[in-house]
Amino acid sequence: MDEAGDSPLAELIARLGELAAKDAVWRDLLGRVGAELMAIAAEAPVAPPKEAERSAPSPAHRGDVVPAEQAVRMLTIGGPVETAEALGTVEAPPAPAPRFDLGLFERRCRLKAEACDWAERRRRLIDEGADFRSEVQPRDSELLESAVALPDCFLWMASPDAPAASPGAYELLARNFETLADVLQHAREAEEQSDAHPASFERAVDLLAEAQSAVRAAVAATARDRDDYDQKGVHLWLRETTSSRQLFVARHMRIDDPASPEAWSDLASRVEAATAEADQQRRAASQRRKLLGKVRHKASLIQSGEDLDASWRVLVDSVETLLAGGLAPSDRQLRESLTGVLEEAPDWATESEAVRLVAREIDRQLAARPEPREASRPEYNEAVEQLRSMLGGKAVVMIGGDRRPDAEARLREALGLGRLDWLATRPHESVQRFEPYVARPDVAVVVQMILYSSHAFGDIDELCRRLGKPFVRLTGGYNPNQFATRVLAQCSERLATATAS
Repeated sequence: MDEAGDSPLAELIARLGELAAKDAVWRDLLGRVGAELMAIAAEAPVAPPKEAERSAPSPAHRGDVVPAEQAVRMLTIGGPVETAEALGTVEAPPAPAPRFDLGLFERRCRLKAEACDWAERRRRLIDEGADFRSEVQPRDSELLESAVALPDCFLWMASPDAPAASPGAYELLARNFETLADVLQHAREAEEQSDAHPASFERAVDLLAEAQSAVRAAVAATARDRDDYDQKGVHLWLRETTSSRQLFVARHMRIDDPASPEAWSDLASRVEAATAEADQQRRAASQRRKLLGKVRHKASLIQSGEDLDASWRVLVDSVETLLAGGLAPSDRQLRESLTGVLEEAPDWATESEAVRLVAREIDRQLAARPEPREASRPEYNEAVEQLRSMLGGKAVVMIGGDRRPDAEARLREALGLGRLDWLATRPHESVQRFEPYVARPDVAVVVQMILYSSHAFGDIDELCRRLGKPFVRLTGGYNPNQFATRVLAQCSERLATATAS
């Protein structure tokens, strides 16, 4: 058992005194540490000790040995001050594991880059005989204050016992710390958008693996005999994240696969490009949200019958902009906003390829759903009765859209049709495929669902003229009342003439 005067703490103080006697830098550093400690003591109110504490001997008086590591922690500015009880025989509860904070890693790396640049310049100034107090000490103090302001920040490259690296080593490390900080910022932002852009986040993880590996190699080049705390922390974050998200990082996660610190400029360029691409994605996503909101708003105005022409023009323009920006016409939000709306589109709106693409996706989705069964017999309007008198027992050819058995059955029953030939269309096919169906003698009318058809209506209209068949263009809607009203609005006279003959 050591005597009080031979304790590790006393030995530490004695060695610090020896260093201060020989080295002006150490004397200055210890002076500033003492000033900081006295400032803390002056600001913190001292509470009177409890009775049990008055009688309790100090660790040294009890004969307990204070480990050197704990004694050093007691002298760490900005760190937790451990009580005598915690340093004695009573075991303190373990501190909670720190949570990885990429933003904090980034700030510490940027400060370390500054410290590395200063370490290079500081050595040159001292070698050149610069005045320590006016040219060196102010920057030392500034870095120390910045480090104290950041949790767990140790600027080892600015400490008196920093490795005496070869010229340029700290400058190279500074550039790699800067690059690592840039990648950390990019990775943090990419993680926030990882659900919407998983590929961008995976690319950010790969860049981060390379950047932290390059820092590790650059640290080793300074002759430091241990890893940097922040580089190690980023490495652990990568391991935890890739494991939890089931991501595979092909390079630079093993000691035997280091990244080159000298390639920091190329890595920085790739990080800059990835950041610019991610920024563009975020702006596009923001613009997309605004346009989808505009589509929903204009669709609601159209359904309520307000300002129809202006609302349709804004809606069509928004849909075209969305699809030109890369939004799929099958997008769920877009489809849900326009279901039941596009069937009322004016003729000029149906000429928009973007509108037709969305309409076909809506039609395809609706065709795949089982339609609800009607509990009672449907009520038909006068148009259904009138058209039934003209088409009863005859055939109708309907071109465009995905065949819906339930809708087909309702139309046949409501209009008393002998047959309904529902023909889907395919891009770039010839209208000659439809001719055998249109030419049948019992076909009374040909209907093209223009929103759901990939053919220009003029081609089918010309085919019908040549074969002498009435031709009708409908935007959509398979409800018998709606269907009959629109067919009669376009060709009631021709159907009446054909019926009379």
